[in-house]
Amino acid sequence: MKLGLYEYNILPIAEQANLLWEHGTYLQNLDGLGKRYVLYQLWDFFVELHYDADYNQIEKLRTFKSNRALEPYLNDINLADLLR
Repeated sequence: MKLGLYEYNILPIAEQANLLWEHGTYLQNLDGLGKRYVLYQLWDFFVELHYDADYNQIEKLRTFKSNRALEPYLNDINLADLLR
């Protein structure tokens, strides 16, 4: 099953998370102030998972294709992992 960004966005968050675990490729995470932002590549777009470490729960999933949204992660992403 391959979905586009818009098809993915209309799914319930639990289903989005399940698809992310099954088909997503982990790229990087950022931590700060009890929050963790985890970046995945999923098919032809990216998913940023907003995780609350204090409550051990997903707050939201943000999807995008924009290179600008990748900027906070670019210094730490290992491009060799993406090319395998």
